Parts: sequence; C-alpha cells; structure tokens
Amino acid sequence: DGVFLLPYFLIRLVAMRKLAEVKKPAVWGGIAASLLLTAPYYLFTWSVYGGAIQKQAAEGTSAEFGRFDLARNLNFYPSIIPDQIGVPLCVAAAVGFIGWLLNRQKSMGPAFALFASVYLTFTPLAELERRHALYWAPALCWFAASVIELFHDWRWQAAFAALLIAGPVHHDLHNPTGHVHGYADAARRVLEQPRESNAVFFDGCLSGGFIYQVRVNDPERKITVLRGDKLIYGVLSDPAGGYMDWAKTDDEILAVLHRYDPDWVVIENPQVKFHDLPGPKRLRKCLIDHPERYERVEEFDVQLRTDHELFQGVTLEFYRPQQRNPYREPLREIPMLNLQQPIKN
Repeated sequence: DGVFLLPYFLIRLVAMRKLAEVKKPAVWGGIAASLLLTAPYYLFTWSVYGGAIQKQAAEGTSAEFGRFDLARNLNFYPSIIPDQIGVPLCVAAAVGFIGWLLNRQKSMGPAFALFASVYLTFTPLAELERRHALYWAPALCWFAASVIELFHDWRWQAAFAALLIAGPVHHDLHNPTGHVHGYADAARRVLEQPRESNAVFFDGCLSGGFIYQVRVNDPERKITVLRGDKLIYGVLSDPAGGYMDWAKTDDEILAVLHRYDPDWVVIENPQVKFHDLPGPKRLRKCLIDHPERYERVEEFDVQLRTDHELFQGVTLEFYRPQQRNPYREPLREIPMLNLQQPIKN
C-alpha cells in the first residue's frame, strides 16, 4: 500500500513548482540509496508472491469485484467516507475541501495531495477494499478542522470542534466491534489433557484466535497447531481468489490426520459460513461418519459467547483419536495457494 507515497510526492512537487529539486545530486543519491535498500526485497517478494499480487490488482480476490468498471471503481472509495469518519465529520470535510478548491490555501496543500494520491492509487485496482483508503483519514480530518476558522468567536469554534469529535464517537459507540469468546477455554482444555504427539488439529473460521490462545498458554511452543485450511483444503482469502481441496475423500482426510496423529481434533460446528466451502463440510461429515477413528468428547464442547450473528450457536467440538500412529510424521511442508508452492521445513 505504501506505493501511494509516490504520487503524493509527485503531486506536492508539481503543486509547489519544485520539480527542479529532482535534478539535485542529493535527491538522486537518496533515490539510489532507497532503491538499493528496497529493490532486493521487492524483487524477492515478486518472485514468490507476484502472481497473487497481480491477481489482486487485475482481478481482485472476491467474487463481487472484477476487472476495472468505471461506475463502480470511481465511486467506491468516496462512497465509504461517511461510514469511515461519521456523517458530521464527512460534511465538514466536504465543506473544507470546497473551501480549499475556491481559495487554494497553501497550508492545505499536503491534505489535498494525500487525499488525491490515495484515490488515484487504489481506485484503478480490481481489489476494492475499505482498508486501502485508511491513509486519507488525516487529510479528511484536516479539511474538516479547517472549517473551524470560519467561526470568529472562540465559543462557536469550541462548539463546532465538539460536534466534529462527537460524530465519530457516537458512530463507534453504536457500532462496537464484534466479539467472540471461547477459544481461550478450548486452548486450556487441550493443554490440560495428557498428550502423546504434542500436536492438535483445528479447523474453523477463527483459527488465528485458537492458535493465539494456545501460544499464550504454551509460551515454550511445545504444541504444534495443525490447520484444516492448510492440510485438508486451501483458500486464498476468498474462494473466488483461489480454492483447492487437498484431501477429497474420507480416506484421504483420515490419512492426513493419521499421518500427523494430533492428540485432539477441534472444529467449529456448524461451519461458520462467511463462505460455504466444500472442504470443511467434508471434514465434519467424515468425523461424524467415522466414530471408530475419532470419538467426539461431548463433555469438552465449548459454546462460543458472541454478539456476532455468524457465530451464534456455534460450538467448538473436540474429537479424540481412537487409533494412534506410533510412526507419526512431523509437519515438513504446508501447501500455499498464494505462493504457488509449499512452504518446506
């Protein structure tokens, strides 16, 4: 995302009529030094991840986005501003922006350059994501704050400033971040039980939450957490961006689990359907259909506590292997869709 800084500095140099600065040896020296430091990293990144970056830019990673569409792309980022900063701040920013267009105060030049560079950088991309426009928030606040100068009485200025602050606060208080609790309980239950392989298998939407809680309670990293979305199937952010089934039958799923022989298989049930994926569905059915291989320990079920509608009624279920593998293998490689090659240990 940092590429938006290139048009930012170009806009500033043009606006300040200082393009001649680029001719100075010190500037060329700085550019050369930065290229020397960053080019190897970018070349390496492109060699292993370039395909995914190109797909994000040209096709997007979500089914709702595709190649450049004039009506959709040009309007997307401006349309999210009211929800980003709240309506009062948005209105004030619009007034401040119009005031800048009419008067062209030099002090507001950096704000305009920041706003324009973010818009010009991310609008042409196929992947339209709200997070890309985070960088213009300071410019929007700068435009909004400039409206305060229209009031000559300090009391009106204070009142208007309070209104600008109250808008985002009210918005955030009425749109709190969702929470999901229960992964810490699941991690503690896993760690409290006797272990043979020091591995646990997890499949669910919030695998990162479970892994984090295991790490909090296992700082020495004795436990290896195996992920269903790496070993049974693979998904690249959104199935429209990339999806692959690594294990396509019950026998293949059971073979993967037996190979690594986790002490516990923990799954979110039912599948949290941000996306309705066949891999998780097949995994859950396999565990249910083969109790002789994996026994569900009902007393270990953890009911998630949440205010998020997608996680309502979801339980973390524990399965215990009935046939252990004395020749279990360590995890030596992980298939990676976005790298188009596995990560090898």
